[in-house]
Amino acid sequence: MKSVRRLVLAAFCVLLIFFIAANLQAQRAGTPPVAPPGQPVANPYPNGLGSMPDPAGKGYASIMVSVVDDSGALLDEQALVKVYGQETNTSAWGTTQDRGVAEFDQIVPGDYEVEISAAGFKTETQTIDVVTTSHTYFVNVRLKLDENGASLPTKPGQVLAPKARKETEKGLTALRMGNLNDAQKHLMAAFQLAPTNADVAFLLGYLFQQKKDAVQAKEYFQKATSYNPQHLRALTSLGQMLLDEGNYKEAIDPLEKAVQADPDHWQAHSMLASAYLHEHELEKSRQQAELAIQSGKGAAGNAQLVLGDALAGLGKPKEAIDAYQIFLTANPSSPVAPAVRDLIAKLQAPPVAETTVQPAAAITAAAPATSFIAPAPPEAKLSLPSWGPPNIDDEKPVVSLGTKCPSDHVIDQAGKRVKELVDSLSNFDATEYVTHEDLDELGKGVTKETRKFDYTVAISEPQKDVLRVEEYRTSMNDRGGFPGGLATHGLPALAFVFHPDMRDEFDLVCEGLGNWHGQATWLVHFRQRSDKPSHLQSFDFTNASFTVDLKGRAWIAASNYQIVRLEADLVSPLRNIQLLTEHQTVEYQPIKFTKTNSVVWLPASADIYMDFRHERFHRRHSFSHYQLFSVGTSQKISQPKVPDTTQESAKKPE
Repeated sequence: MKSVRRLVLAAFCVLLIFFIAANLQAQRAGTPPVAPPGQPVANPYPNGLGSMPDPAGKGYASIMVSVVDDSGALLDEQALVKVYGQETNTSAWGTTQDRGVAEFDQIVPGDYEVEISAAGFKTETQTIDVVTTSHTYFVNVRLKLDENGASLPTKPGQVLAPKARKETEKGLTALRMGNLNDAQKHLMAAFQLAPTNADVAFLLGYLFQQKKDAVQAKEYFQKATSYNPQHLRALTSLGQMLLDEGNYKEAIDPLEKAVQADPDHWQAHSMLASAYLHEHELEKSRQQAELAIQSGKGAAGNAQLVLGDALAGLGKPKEAIDAYQIFLTANPSSPVAPAVRDLIAKLQAPPVAETTVQPAAAITAAAPATSFIAPAPPEAKLSLPSWGPPNIDDEKPVVSLGTKCPSDHVIDQAGKRVKELVDSLSNFDATEYVTHEDLDELGKGVTKETRKFDYTVAISEPQKDVLRVEEYRTSMNDRGGFPGGLATHGLPALAFVFHPDMRDEFDLVCEGLGNWHGQATWLVHFRQRSDKPSHLQSFDFTNASFTVDLKGRAWIAASNYQIVRLEADLVSPLRNIQLLTEHQTVEYQPIKFTKTNSVVWLPASADIYMDFRHERFHRRHSFSHYQLFSVGTSQKISQPKVPDTTQESAKKPE
């Protein structure tokens, strides 16, 4: 266990977050009394969900807001209700309960504006004049569906129906075995079942490319990019085909989209540099070649040649020679090495008074340019984006139309819930079940292993700005530590994004009022700031440590500001350790502990999807049999009798 300035936590987060909360308010049973809208009735509910101040001591009334959908049926999801007092300039917030009703007591006489919002619906506003105390005023609201946002489809090409998936898997297996005719039969069947799936279209393009049918290959690559404009493999494959045809101008468009989809894809940068060079856009060619070299870290040999050509064409012979020399040093026996040496000799020759440095097209003509300028095609390995969940930025969440998010208030309240963890909780124990699956390119499980642990966490704040966490696991099924040689250690990691001591390290944006399992939730997007150090997660190896920048989204309950769900992705891949993807999801539930008479928000499950060192896997953590130990933060937690024997190849605490 180690300490750091801000946070000590084990990386590769299982993402356990423990929120000490006030007891959940019991939902009221029965049917509310009926009254005409805006008319007072005797108040049968003495304790409402919201309250207003009574500065003049005039006594209180209550407001009951009933919400239905456009058909008049009870709204089947939770709605957020805001009551704004115009005289007092204050607001009360509440959410509808099982009967689609939100109640507010301690309402003083005056004029009020009632705003009702729900994810996928248009926000409605009504006004009400409260003139009498000791009465309940009814507001009946019908929400209209937001046709532009209520049922946004998932991104095309991401999900396959069972039959189409089965045919795709058979086609992929046939492709790997080189049985192209059988692969075509199954992939065509899958395409008929899923005619707008980008992954299936890409596989068909790849198939026809292997069959030397350039026309059909290009057609299906184009289909894939139209179904999913960010399908990297389809974009780069299409760009490469156009380069091979000598259609450099047309190749620029898909390759520009490819580098936008993945700024670290060195092959795409290299191909785009070549396309720009042949179109005599020399400065753009130079920029893309340098990006390819930077991202490729020694693998982008062809980009060195393009860079040399571009620099020569820009009238920078010395820099061009340096680029060529770097290529020759790394590739002394390359088939194009003699031609490159000839180019260097020409650039080193004394200049002729009446001539200048030749443009790139003439220089590359001195040796067959296409023999080394066109980069090698991307590796043939099929890397489909559908194997795991979509990136949190790939799909726009559904929010309520017209609802303004009180960002500062939501973020502050969520931060208070997180801080309650550190202030109130010191020791937590649970039974942890771990299921590990190795996945193929389509997300199908290849192997599966399970583990069971007795899991203990201790959390404390020994001094300001230092959060300390200790974690212990004891195997409960004699199967040892984590499968796959990679340990996943989890603590209250992701939720500390909202801790007051860490909040300034992230850009936090409230996206609006959303919904999770029928519960009204504020959606808050977070992203590690580039000008702040990253303390949230790291990969630790024997001789090196790599910090990880994360971005993600939190679903924060509108009723009590507890975080009910968190998702996170890498800001960018860590190619130096071959970490291409890491998607983390955790869901929470309230657990009541009778001995302490408290409710603690604990994880129900956590899912991790990773593409690490050319291996894809999904690991699911489930938790049960919670035990809460309330001890002083100065008390030490003893080590378990059986030590954790997990092999920690990565993801140790910072």
